[in-house]
Amino acid sequence: MAEVDISRDVIGFPGPAVDVEAIERELSNLWKAPDLVALTQMDVVPTRTSVLNLVLVAPDRVAAVRLARMMGQLSVHHPSRVVIFVTASDAADPSRALEAQVTTQCSAIPDAHIAPCFEQIIVPVPPRASHVIASVIPALVLPDLRTFLWWPGLPPLRDPGMVRVARAVDRLVIDSLDFTHCLVNLTRLYDLCRHLDQGCAISDLNWARMMTWREVMAQFFDAPDHQWALDAVSRMTLRYGHARGAADNPAQALLFAAWIASRLGWQVRGAERWGKEAMVFTARRPDGRDLTVVVERAPVPRRFNGLLLAATLTADDGRRSSEFRAARVDEDLGTIRVSTLVDGAPRLEYATRCTPSDVGELLVHDLRRPGHDTLYEDALDAARGFVSALRKREEL
Repeated sequence: MAEVDISRDVIGFPGPAVDVEAIERELSNLWKAPDLVALTQMDVVPTRTSVLNLVLVAPDRVAAVRLARMMGQLSVHHPSRVVIFVTASDAADPSRALEAQVTTQCSAIPDAHIAPCFEQIIVPVPPRASHVIASVIPALVLPDLRTFLWWPGLPPLRDPGMVRVARAVDRLVIDSLDFTHCLVNLTRLYDLCRHLDQGCAISDLNWARMMTWREVMAQFFDAPDHQWALDAVSRMTLRYGHARGAADNPAQALLFAAWIASRLGWQVRGAERWGKEAMVFTARRPDGRDLTVVVERAPVPRRFNGLLLAATLTADDGRRSSEFRAARVDEDLGTIRVSTLVDGAPRLEYATRCTPSDVGELLVHDLRRPGHDTLYEDALDAARGFVSALRKREEL
């Protein structure tokens, strides 16, 4: 596949202002560049077609280069207008002119005589510049196309300007696996979601990583002879990975517990910690009976830090008992083995592959999904209940 990649710097205004007109003017000039003209002489038509706008925020220039490379690969199949804001301390200097960079990249499709192209804009912004980002996004994205904002790492959820940033796009994409101080930031994420109401969808790549786990749990309850267990859960134990030296991140386990709680109508009533290794919650079922939810951590290699390792759910209605188990197994922890016991007798056992997903794959999947993910939003609301119960206990 022949490729053409043309980049130019754009010298704009001094200080933190962004010269949008200069950026658009330089993008138009790129389409007159000799390399693109040469494509047409080879009977290959460069097509300036975008299916969406994708905005990213990079914490530094090294991260911006990595993200730009990733977007180049993604845009071969999803031509987009890509805007990358990169945090740069010198961008706040009023004596320096901002240097944005514009790029047009085209990849010729063999035997198709066309070369889909995508446009990429890299704009330096000063630290804590959510107000700048919010004001520039509408000016740089293509009109009449959906706009996604992916904020890798931990977004400044406490910054009041984040509401403006999120409202400037159709969807804000985050990854709670990147969160430090996970519990408090899940609560802040819920607060942001609540402020946005229906104005902007929020999606979490960490939620997408859990798809296989949610599917195997749903399959257990879908079986006709297991449906009674929906109203009779007495205990759920979840185990997540913690790598030595890495930040503790129970987001997946908490979101999984919260997803089930939101579906089954559980209300968290209390919580306590068992040292650093476990959190224990008491929840009330709709029938007024209490159940126990245990979230515990176990040592893992760094690539599995924060990932769900095992889920065990026990149900008992006084006449029947059932236990559902799902756990990562094998040396690479890349297989989930599922088993169920009904009245002590094994009923079902199978295994499914579930290796850690590439971030790019997760992002592509998210870009294809329309609208709000109400299951995630409900789970985030329920997760706030788990966190609030724990914080209330620690304040006593």
